[in-house]
Amino acid sequence: MQDLAKKERDFLAAYDEYARLVYRHVRLRVGRTEDAEDITAQTFMKTWEYLSLGKHILRMKPFLFRVVNNLIIDWYRAKNTTPLPLEEIEDENAVQAVDARLDDILDARTSVEALERALNLLEPAYRDVLVLAHVEGQSVREIAKKLSVSENVVYVRMHRGRKKLLELVQGV
Repeated sequence: MQDLAKKERDFLAAYDEYARLVYRHVRLRVGRTEDAEDITAQTFMKTWEYLSLGKHILRMKPFLFRVVNNLIIDWYRAKNTTPLPLEEIEDENAVQAVDARLDDILDARTSVEALERALNLLEPAYRDVLVLAHVEGQSVREIAKKLSVSENVVYVRMHRGRKKLLELVQGV
């Protein structure tokens, strides 16, 4: 019984820490607020079900992103459509976002809809790097490996992508 109480505390702490990040990831992938809310809720329900069966999660953030990405794939299959052109994410070694300042600026100045419009206008190479870094929280090394490019290329794309994204957000 004590083990379940500890799991519940850990789960609630994970929800507080990651719910916003998971929602933003889903919102950028599926587009509709209602669907994003449903998928986010399903992600945490499935995670709690897993824990309540007596199973253990070593690293919560990668586990949540594995669950949410599977749910997004299921959602697209059910709708019989194809996902937005972002690489499928397998968040193996998730870390903090490389540049939290962009996150703060975008949160303060833009709505999710305006951010989506601006992201859709970015070149895919810039968009992918920014989403992997700022939504998924992957490191430059992880992004370089995922995209099969050098870390220098990732840094350049992040810099140019941030600059262009901020220009687009201000103009959107």
